[in-house]
Amino acid sequence: MHPDRPRGRSRQRLLAGAIVCATVAAYWPAFHAGFVWDDDAHVVAGSEFASADGLRRIWLEPGATQQYYPVVYTSFWLEQFVWGSDAAGYHVVNVLLHATNAVLLGLLLARLAVPGAWLAAAVFALHPVHVESVAWVSERKNVLSAFFYLASLLVWLRYRALAGRSGAAACYAAAFGLFVLAALSKTVVVSLPAAMLLLVWWREGRIGRADVVPLLPFFVVGAAFGLLTLAVEQGGVGAFGPEWDLSPTQRLLIAARVPWFYLSKLVWPANLSFIYPRWQIDPSDPWPYLYLLATLAVITGLWAARGRIGRGPLAAVLFFGGTLFPALGFFDVYPFLFSFVADHFQYLASAGLIALGAAGLARAAERTGALPSSAAAVALLALLATLVHWQASTYHDPETLWRATIERNPEAWLAHHNLGVAHFAAGREDLGMAAFDRAIALRPGYADAYNNRGTAWFDRGEYGRAIEDFSRAVAAQPDHVLALTNRGAAYRRIGRPDLMLADFLRVVAFAPEDPGARLNLGNAYHLNGNDERAVAEYSRALESLPGNAFAWASRCDALRALGRTEDALRDCDRAVAIAPDDGHARLTRARVFEALGQTERARADREAAERRGYRD
Repeated sequence: MHPDRPRGRSRQRLLAGAIVCATVAAYWPAFHAGFVWDDDAHVVAGSEFASADGLRRIWLEPGATQQYYPVVYTSFWLEQFVWGSDAAGYHVVNVLLHATNAVLLGLLLARLAVPGAWLAAAVFALHPVHVESVAWVSERKNVLSAFFYLASLLVWLRYRALAGRSGAAACYAAAFGLFVLAALSKTVVVSLPAAMLLLVWWREGRIGRADVVPLLPFFVVGAAFGLLTLAVEQGGVGAFGPEWDLSPTQRLLIAARVPWFYLSKLVWPANLSFIYPRWQIDPSDPWPYLYLLATLAVITGLWAARGRIGRGPLAAVLFFGGTLFPALGFFDVYPFLFSFVADHFQYLASAGLIALGAAGLARAAERTGALPSSAAAVALLALLATLVHWQASTYHDPETLWRATIERNPEAWLAHHNLGVAHFAAGREDLGMAAFDRAIALRPGYADAYNNRGTAWFDRGEYGRAIEDFSRAVAAQPDHVLALTNRGAAYRRIGRPDLMLADFLRVVAFAPEDPGARLNLGNAYHLNGNDERAVAEYSRALESLPGNAFAWASRCDALRALGRTEDALRDCDRAVAIAPDDGHARLTRARVFEALGQTERARADREAAERRGYRD
């Protein structure tokens, strides 16, 4: 055994432990934070999957979850059994995954003999651009996919080192399996096989057939997952509409500008924002073309200088751009609705430039002396950790996040809208209405803002104004099921069951499998005197909602109206058995007893209903 090897391993363990401790300390505010924005859809609402059948749906029903990243949702599924909907546990896992990723990066760069490997790992751990990926629970997909990505890369290097000897096949299989797990966590990792070939070129100066052939399964699987994600983004998540109607020239100019934006945030991480302004790209304006020219100049210059400065700088830049490729604007993804850039898009890609910068500092240290360099590195890391600590605190709760976003991007209509939701949740209705007004002023066709403002009017009993806003939401987005449902409820309040029926028919047309929509449609038919159709719709709803007392009581009332009192009584008995304290079920059954001439039993049910505030 080489005498320096145990000492080197001990040093690596010490550095890894220091990075983990520093990461935990820097991200301490995240441990006391709650859920923000779509965390509810990913985690809180994910409690419905907390069963064996839920796990089956996560893996076998791509539309069951918001995105088809089953490894991520399986991690949430497991955590539901540990800490339920307590956000602290999910934050702990995210932070520890991020710290582990930094350690894996350090091990990877050290194995590749990159100067300053552990400095790069520390900067990766403590750079504030990564706070969005770590402190936002929904971005579990970033930190988890990066874990499998880096692990796959490390095992693949071991496979190449064995070069056909014993254990090589097992390493290859493990590397491929880890890559599949990474792709099942987030599709951005499909660039891994290209990164592997880039490493081969950097180290050996050439790429041969023997290098490419083993990676063909990686490329095939990556392409398949990429196509699947595009289908989900455009079909399920909603990456379609006028915001994505961009010409090829516009997309090229966006792609040229995006890497420079991310580079600027890596070098000078000031004014980081959850939502950045969405650029207006005008192909007739000459300025955007400068980004394209600068990109071509950098790549050309590094290629020309590779004999003098080595292939490393070009490899790092190509890794950065190649890993960013899915988020450059050539493909439609949902966040482009409000911005072409987001900090979490460069989580993996940033490792290339961070490694390049750390290597440069290490080379400079060889020329200027280690002590000044060490002091500068400690000062840099302390500054970055302070920025991470401050940035992580902005993810404490939705209101804090949206206020911070608006402070840095006052035109962020989504932030104004979501701040309005937070105000209403806290009982500050006037502030909530003002926030919705501001969101609508910034984005006049924003259907969700109209719907939520309409809901506020509805709650205040101003049904006419509510209907106006719901109608604006439907005009902006004709398939806005929630706005149609809310407008139908408002029509009922003003005594227009005919218009209520029309809206609920549209809802069922858009969501034919939704039992709630069927239940609402049954109510509409009942109010319009068409009880045969009402019974049919209630029956459809009950197929999916056998434990819903309201649905049983509603069908009971329609059957009573049809004169089928014995059938009605069976339904009402079922409703009361499910919910003995439900006033609506008691009152409905009282009417059935009256129709049957059972006055004493009717009186008992009416009294029970009245104690709960229900009376004719």
